[in-house]
This record gives sequence, structure tokens and C-alpha cells, in this order.
Amino acid sequence: MSKYATYGVFSEDYKNNFWNYMRTKDYNPENLSYGITAAGTYAIPLGSNAPFKSALKEHSAFRGIANVYALKGSGNYLVAQDSTDWADWIGENEGIPVNDAAADFTEHPLGNYKIGVFCKFPDSFVLDAKFDIETHISRRLAKNFAKAENRAFTIGDGGKMPTGILADNGGADIGVTTKTLTYDDVIKLYFSVKSEYRKNGVWMMSDETVLALRTLKDANGNYVWDHSTGTIFGKKIVINEYMPTIAVGNKPIAFGDFSYYDIVERADASVRIIKETLPKVDDIGYIAYEFLDGKLIRPEAIKVLQMV
Repeated sequence: MSKYATYGVFSEDYKNNFWNYMRTKDYNPENLSYGITAAGTYAIPLGSNAPFKSALKEHSAFRGIANVYALKGSGNYLVAQDSTDWADWIGENEGIPVNDAAADFTEHPLGNYKIGVFCKFPDSFVLDAKFDIETHISRRLAKNFAKAENRAFTIGDGGKMPTGILADNGGADIGVTTKTLTYDDVIKLYFSVKSEYRKNGVWMMSDETVLALRTLKDANGNYVWDHSTGTIFGKKIVINEYMPTIAVGNKPIAFGDFSYYDIVERADASVRIIKETLPKVDDIGYIAYEFLDGKLIRPEAIKVLQMV
């Protein structure tokens, strides 16, 4: 067991008091003070983070394919490797070529964007000892956070939310422009991505675009969609409700290596009870926050199809 397991938000005391607080049972405020935030919320106990993170990943279009890590408390820059160096053959008495060593790392400024969500449960459930409040709250919050994240990581412009893959500034490069989506356009988009990014490439689109591609055929009547594996050219499809439809001006399809999209968690998700506005309906409300940022570190790693 970690030496930190008995301290602060790592401790069983904090976890027990946190869930007593969530149930409106007696709790020790001093034991909860380790996890209090500037917003007056309490950090989800680290011992309860696993089901919350699991549910968040389940409902997220990005967390299973992007690069996710924590940079909490401090740090205003994300340092990412951005070099294009390569190995080369050298002759006798020749020096080792320095192709791009000066550009090995690039600093990307980080934001601290906040997601807020409110949910409520009947107090008869919350006060029932048989009600698994930890699982229900974790999954409810995760589902709502995931929707907000999906929206930002797709169409965010860097204003009040992170910059998404479809942003005109800081988003993915345009690989193909077309007036009408054809089999050839899908092939062109695939090969517009460099081979190093195609290796772990993933398609992202909406349900409506999936339907269009499932019926798309080449001149010989062959489907672009592999109906036996549910893939396109052997690459999996991620459905994202915030990807736009096939219409003029939209970018309905993205393809590439989404591990170059970085999701940076700036603080632990946190929760507090809201009771003062709900006494007439016998509900107990909860307000929760997430603080994070998201950036596409290499725009060339993902290409999009632009309708014109």
C-alpha cells in the first residue's frame, strides 16, 4: 500500500466522510477539508475515482483514443515532442546528421476550462442504505461530463471551452474538399494522412454520416464499409454525436491518429450538495465541476473532409 494511502483524499476517513456527506448523513468537516476546492466542492475520493473514470471513458468519444493525463495545481504550458528528425546512413568519418534537433519540443499554453453540471436524486433513494450512491452518482456525473467534453473536443474554439479537432484555428488539417461525398473522397481522405499516422488511424463521424457510408459503393458495387468487421480500410469508426452532418460548409468526417489530441486534467472532479432550492420536491441535488483543457498537438496527424 502507498505511504500516501492514509493521508488526505487518499484516506479511508476522507472517502467515508465524503459519501456520508453525499447521503446527508453525519460527517466530520475536518476530514473533508483535505479535498475542498475554491468553488466549495469536494474532490471525489481517489478510492472512488476508478468507477468514475471508467464511466467517463465509456461515454467519451475521445478518452479511449486520445492522450489523457493530469497536470494539476501548477503549470501553464504543455511541453510536447514536435520533431521530425530521422535516422540516416553515414559514411566513414562523416558526422551524425542533425535534422531537426532544435525543434524537439514545443510549448503549448494551457487553459483551465471549467465544466459544471447539476443533477438530483429523490431523497428516499439517497437515504436508503441499499441505494448504491457511489455508483449512481459516479455514472450520472461521468455521462454528463463526457457529453460536454465531446462537444468541446469536437467543435470548441478555445473561447470558453478547449479547442476541438474541427476548429479553424488549432484544429485538424483539411485533407479533402468535395461537393458530393463519394467512394473516391473517402480513399483520398485516408491517403491524405501520412503513413505514420495511418498506422493507428481512427475514423470519427456522426450516426448520420455512418448511415451514408454504409451504403456507399465504388464503381464495381463494392462497399467502402466492411460490413463484417464494421471498419473502413481496416480502421475502426468512432461515433460522435457532435460531428456535423454532410452539408455545405461542414466537416463531417475525420481520420487520423487521435493520440496526438491531448486531454489535460487540471484538477480532480469535485462535488457538493445543493439542498436549499429543492425542499418542496423532496430531492437532493448535486453540483459538480471538472477543470481541463484539450489540444491537438499535431494538426497533420488528423485530417478532415470539408464539404464545399
